[in-house]
Amino acid sequence: MKLILFDIDGTLIYHVGLKTGKFVRPVGYHFVHAIKEVYGVDTVFDLHDHNGSVDRKIVWDMVKTKGIPRAEFELKFSSIIPIIHESMKTASIESSPTPLYDCPIGARELVQILHKEGKNHLGIITGNVEQVGWWKLEYVHLREFFDFGVFGDEADNRIALAHTVFTKADAYFQTSFKPEDIIIVGDTIHDIRCAKAIGASSIVVTTGFHNDKEVFQKEEPNVIADSLMDKSVLDFLGVEGYKQEKA
Repeated sequence: MKLILFDIDGTLIYHVGLKTGKFVRPVGYHFVHAIKEVYGVDTVFDLHDHNGSVDRKIVWDMVKTKGIPRAEFELKFSSIIPIIHESMKTASIESSPTPLYDCPIGARELVQILHKEGKNHLGIITGNVEQVGWWKLEYVHLREFFDFGVFGDEADNRIALAHTVFTKADAYFQTSFKPEDIIIVGDTIHDIRCAKAIGASSIVVTTGFHNDKEVFQKEEPNVIADSLMDKSVLDFLGVEGYKQEKA
């Protein structure tokens, strides 16, 4: 059995406001708000700099320019997590009846198919801290399909996070995964790079903010697709007996 690890933002769900084209709050508001509450400094969130990063690195990059020392960052980081979580939940209520998050076409379908087939293990690899990551999946009703994950409060960068997969997954699933047993599914070059760093395969979809296929091609993922139900994705994962979209 293989271990298929899904990114969350841009892969399983849309980023804030991406589907409707309207932002209930500015992108990154949750970080700016939480940092002000915990560290007492005003910051700016730059999506270009942080898209595909892990939350620990995002917060550190934002506060270190304001004179916050590493020791203080480490000491207070856990306090920022529930504030970000509550801010996102509040925003989700404010955006009703239009969900703050929704799934790109093909994402929900693929997860349901893979879960039903039961031929592979499913998991999450995301820059989100664990509390926020699980909440996002609950919000779009995908939580029931995942029990395992590695999250953005477990490492300082995406590649370091990927390296935690082997020990954590081996212990959780009671099996020994080799690099060739792992497939990472994401929407940024960082997902491709972290897969390569651990010798895993990668599938990248153009459903996130940074969706330039030429940029993706230079990173040489195994599959580039516009939807997780594209034929190229289903073929690579060995899914059979379902209506396939054109690659």
